Amino acid sequence: MDFIDWEETENHNVDVKNETIDFYRYFDATKQTEFLYDCVNDTVLNIIPNEVTYLKNYDEFKQFLDNEFEMPDKTVALLVRFLEQNNGSLSKRSRENESLNLNNAEVLKIETKFREIFKEWI
Repeated sequence: MDFIDWEETENHNVDVKNETIDFYRYFDATKQTEFLYDCVNDTVLNIIPNEVTYLKNYDEFKQFLDNEFEMPDKTVALLVRFLEQNNGSLSKRSRENESLNLNNAEVLKIETKFREIFKEWI
């Protein structure tokens, strides 16, 4: 506003007296560009590699469950979610209320394998 020569009109609008197009034509987008670069850089260097690693681990764990217990995909997803939420252990509530039908030895085997595969996520 310091560089704009203006005055108020009778109907309370603004009447600009000098040329101001150069003040608006080329705005400085350095901060926005740096932020966008940081976001893309973080995505390429961290988010995508972490997601790929997680998906590989998930597939390895799912294959283990399919080979050992023949669980449906929906049950595998539920089991992984419970194990993630509880740092690699199945809570008593999830064992009893979710119809997993697993004995203590099977639960221990599953928890051990999950911790082995997802060690960097726990």
